[in-house]
Amino acid sequence: MASNSTVAKLLPCPFCGGEARLATWICESLWSHDMVTWAEVKCPDCDAQRGNECSGGDGDAVTLAVRAWNTRVKPKKKPPVPVWKREGFISERLWLDHHRALEGLD
Repeated sequence: MASNSTVAKLLPCPFCGGEARLATWICESLWSHDMVTWAEVKCPDCDAQRGNECSGGDGDAVTLAVRAWNTRVKPKKKPPVPVWKREGFISERLWLDHHRALEGLD
């Protein structure tokens, strides 16, 4: 079973913000017939899950499941707001007309 320090490192659910839970179990490997540890992280509120990681050559199952759960996609940066919108105009054309009139370019 995972230690409390490992469980404490779980991020909240990315979909509902619920508290994630780590589950581990031991069963026989279908390939090697050794007893292996499996781990899965799941949100009990919305049933989102990530894991079903198995201990073996790739590392510890708990570490892999926690790392997979905690991986988040960084949000894309929003494009900058055009100056005409920042100044409260409803279109770029109206903004240009306004500034041309102020400068006497009409």
